[in-house]
Amino acid sequence: LALLLAAGAAHAQPTGAIAGTVRDAVSGETLVGANVWLVGTQTGTATDVEGHFVIRDVPAGTHAVRVAYIGYHPYFWPSVHVNEGRETRLDAAL
Repeated sequence: LALLLAAGAAHAQPTGAIAGTVRDAVSGETLVGANVWLVGTQTGTATDVEGHFVIRDVPAGTHAVRVAYIGYHPYFWPSVHVNEGRETRLDAAL
């Protein structure tokens, strides 16, 4: 059992989080249900009733992030750096 736990720990990857708020660029109203994801992965989430989102367990490193909402032009960050154990803040106005 100890050997299995040690093997799992050896493959654990340092992670952080990406969090923020998505708003309408004109009215400033938050957008409920906007999709936010790491480009090229299936890792993402949707904004809550206050327009907030958090993507947890993001591998430390640099990622491309996209935000999309029906009827709006998508928002794209080509290079978002995530630090181990930290939360990177991203706010979008679509």
